[in-house]
Amino acid sequence: MIINYSDQEVIKGKKSIFLAGPTPQGENVVSWRTEACQNLEQMGFDGVVYVPEYSTWKPKEDYVDQAMWERIALTDATVILFWVLENYQIW
Repeated sequence: MIINYSDQEVIKGKKSIFLAGPTPQGENVVSWRTEACQNLEQMGFDGVVYVPEYSTWKPKEDYVDQAMWERIALTDATVILFWVLENYQIW
């Protein structure tokens, strides 16, 4: 399994899952996507997992590249998986 973060070039042309849903807005909040990736790996998924988060929490001046990365990854994804939780804290 390959985890493709949004501060990396989009890996295209492979079976893939885009993990859509709430993104933590602080360094102290653990992303739900970490556990999702672990679960996918345990289930034997051998494709690309698009994670629309930076591999590091370094803030950026401009998020245009984030939006473009998401557009490309969403377009290429085989499956778009949404996680919607009523009580998930992102702050």
